[in-house]
Amino acid sequence: MTLKSKQEQIDALQKLDQELTAEIENAGNGNCGKGKNCKAGCRSNALTPAEAEAMREIDRICEFWDSSLERVQATFKERAATYSNKDLEMTGYAFSNFGAKADFGPTELELLGILFYVQGKVARAISAMGRGRIPTEDTLDDLDVYALMARWRFRKIQEEATQQTQAAGDVGSLQPDGRI
Repeated sequence: MTLKSKQEQIDALQKLDQELTAEIENAGNGNCGKGKNCKAGCRSNALTPAEAEAMREIDRICEFWDSSLERVQATFKERAATYSNKDLEMTGYAFSNFGAKADFGPTELELLGILFYVQGKVARAISAMGRGRIPTEDTLDDLDVYALMARWRFRKIQEEATQQTQAAGDVGSLQPDGRI
């Protein structure tokens, strides 16, 4: 079945969410009416109270994340306007000369610049906690934004490596390490 509109997709997801919520709430008491077809395990595989609470906690975390997205998007736009690609590239270049063993391209230098900002933000947050202060929510928003910026550069690096591989059989200048 192909859904024709975004609203139909939303409606279908909301219906599924309502069905699963009912199954979770009725887990173990046999009230959902689906018997062995119950995804939450009514009658045959009932959720324990701890499992049901864990599922509710996951829902609360997802709701929190959804409510945070608008603030993170606004912060992202502000940071993107403040820190240009050239700024990030120059910062990355400055630090690439200290022990780097790869020939970095502009996107890789941008990623290195972002990681430098992350390191500074984390160091200041740790220092504040060492003085008995909790980092502000703005600090955590910045880390969210820097993570998104880094992921975007990482994606670009992967695309560039794929293009290089297709064009010349080369694997690119920087490949994911996998150990970090």
